[in-house]
Amino acid sequence: MNYTLEAFFWIIIASIFLVSLTVLLTMPKLHSKKSKDSGVIHHLKESNTGDRRDRGKNLNQESFFMIKTESLATHFPIRDFFGSELGLVKAVDGVDITITKGSTFGIVGESGCGKTTLARTILGLEKSTSGSTILGSEMSEDRKETNIEELDRAGLRELRRKIGVVFQDPMGALNPRILVKDQICEPMVIHNQKEGMRERAKELLEMVGLNPDHLYRYPHQFSGGQRQRIVIARALALEPKMLILDEPTSALDVSVQSQILNLLKDLQEKLGLTYVFISHDLSVIRHMCDRVAVMYLGKIVEESEAETLFSNPLHPYTQALVSAIPSLDPKMRRERIVLEGDVPSPADPPSGCHFHPRCPIAEANCSQVYPDLREIKKGCHTACHLVK
Repeated sequence: MNYTLEAFFWIIIASIFLVSLTVLLTMPKLHSKKSKDSGVIHHLKESNTGDRRDRGKNLNQESFFMIKTESLATHFPIRDFFGSELGLVKAVDGVDITITKGSTFGIVGESGCGKTTLARTILGLEKSTSGSTILGSEMSEDRKETNIEELDRAGLRELRRKIGVVFQDPMGALNPRILVKDQICEPMVIHNQKEGMRERAKELLEMVGLNPDHLYRYPHQFSGGQRQRIVIARALALEPKMLILDEPTSALDVSVQSQILNLLKDLQEKLGLTYVFISHDLSVIRHMCDRVAVMYLGKIVEESEAETLFSNPLHPYTQALVSAIPSLDPKMRRERIVLEGDVPSPADPPSGCHFHPRCPIAEANCSQVYPDLREIKKGCHTACHLVK
């Protein structure tokens, strides 16, 4: 019994010594080189600031692309209790998109069409079944085009430093047990950018319109809009070149949505960011995006410049979506196109064009052959047999 108590006593002494030693070793890092840290923040706020006046000239030039996909597919197997494969969920199925530098590329569609899975595949969080995702020279360390599928673990780690993510639910994206300062600093710790990270965290909060004192609060002490600002600040911590915004305003009130959208526009102007904006809210997509792709059951059915798509949609599915946008101007209102039936399951999509069971103008050929995504006019692509 005496030996047990003595061992327990020495274990306690050793634990206290180790904790004290850890505190002493970390304290100098929190206070050293403040002047250098402020220079890092100044660079964060002003670097990569592009002149957006010339952006429209470069949107269609592939030499300026950040990321593009070629026949990208991501399928998930359906298995029974014994592990036997029963089928596939074709969440993303043969997608070709090009995201140009400094632009905002919108991805729109009904829930379950594959928008988020496409974004996760681009990030390397989901492994593609086939096809490829190519990084432009701006996104590669050696200034050469790189295939994401060929990156090793270190390469994927470097990629995630260059692409930030803002999720739909800010409360779900934040740890309720950790202070805001630690959550904003976490990416810097993971990527070994610890020097001056506390000052950088303060600057990031100021950049998104919050008080530096908010660093010492927990997520539940903020409103929904403030929590989303914190998520945006964390996404900017590593000075990324691109942000993937997965329905960043859908969980917020309308008045708060406008504040977040204006903040995102200001940050894009200031930091020269490229956005991938995912949403099912067409009004938000029209306000934010330069180019828009419409997804249906894992495939792109139409892609064009934002104003062209909303003023003259070509695909019947896009026409139905645009007709649902409310308008206060009676002269601008469209005839409402109501689609019948529900979205088919991606595990068992219809033959031919996946949209033909709900399409008001479908013909016999539509149920037999899937239409190619072809260019109808300059910069405008659609997948429909009946669009000439």
